[in-house]
Amino acid sequence: MKSFRIYYSRGLRVKIDDITILLDPKSSTASRADLVLVTHAHQDHAGGYIFSSLRSLVVSSKITKSIVEKITRRRALNVKTIQENKQIDFGKFSVYALNAGHVMGSLQYIIEFPDLTLCYTGDINLVDTITEKRASIPEGVDVLIIESTYGSEDFVFPPRSEIYSSILEWVEYQVNRGEIVVLGGYALGKGQELTALLKEILDKIAVSRKVFFYNRIFEKERFSLENYVPLESSEGRKLVQSGGVVVVPHLELRKHTPYTISRRLGLSKGPKVAVCTGWAAASSRFYAIKRAFNVDMLFPLSSHADVEQLLSFVDEVRPRLVYTVHGFSRRLAKLIRQRLGIKARRVFDARQQTLTRYVKNL
Repeated sequence: MKSFRIYYSRGLRVKIDDITILLDPKSSTASRADLVLVTHAHQDHAGGYIFSSLRSLVVSSKITKSIVEKITRRRALNVKTIQENKQIDFGKFSVYALNAGHVMGSLQYIIEFPDLTLCYTGDINLVDTITEKRASIPEGVDVLIIESTYGSEDFVFPPRSEIYSSILEWVEYQVNRGEIVVLGGYALGKGQELTALLKEILDKIAVSRKVFFYNRIFEKERFSLENYVPLESSEGRKLVQSGGVVVVPHLELRKHTPYTISRRLGLSKGPKVAVCTGWAAASSRFYAIKRAFNVDMLFPLSSHADVEQLLSFVDEVRPRLVYTVHGFSRRLAKLIRQRLGIKARRVFDARQQTLTRYVKNL
């Protein structure tokens, strides 16, 4: 190996000698790469996963490919799917896939050259959830490229079981008082997790169009969620009007959400609204988000790892060098150096949109 570089250019790029690998392209206009690896179907990672525009060979999971095909309404071309714990050989290097635990179909990638092995985590979750198994731990890695969305000491999540109990207790309390409840979370990932969780206390819930879309794909690939109907259906409207629970994408929520929902569904009063996001774990951000979304409650339910889980992951992998990307990349790199004694540096992307920045723009 003569040269090695990691940098941003419409996605994260790894350049080793004359080979360029593009990780999670942000734009369909991204310049050509020898290979494109897509970790999962969230827009901030698969925004450039428009197959006819990228022109390069794309590797993703079968589920991610299926989601993108359904969104774009066209067949994916020049795409090779890979399964967890499987490898594809590309001659000068090989790619091995591991579970990332983030959302259905999410993968980590191990890229192996003759004299260097890299791992790109994408977004990872390091605890078992009601819908996903925790991320696998890669072995024999020289260079680790790890997400740092919650890579600050401000973000330490309670045990998953405690978060689940808090959500169920709050929902049950509101429903017993005759309130209509709206829960917000990412349509892909938390939408399925919340749908599955609410089965424990409710016979049926209503879900928005986007959550319904992903729930159907989840049921085809995983297991039946059973207890939900589309909010836009007559059954969904009747369910909500009689005091039901709705799951919606949290980024559709705005300051006037309670009024908008009550007017849209012909309700006599506004619903109780809660948002599920890892940002709720930080007290400094809790009330800012609560005010911005005009919500009644926040729960620190996240599909990402918190800072302690990220550090534990790096400690288990024990790479020679770590690159941190997204979120608190500078802070996590410093913590890795200080606590673990491993060389670490951030790869900065000035265009990243965090939830905090999104809230400030409301």
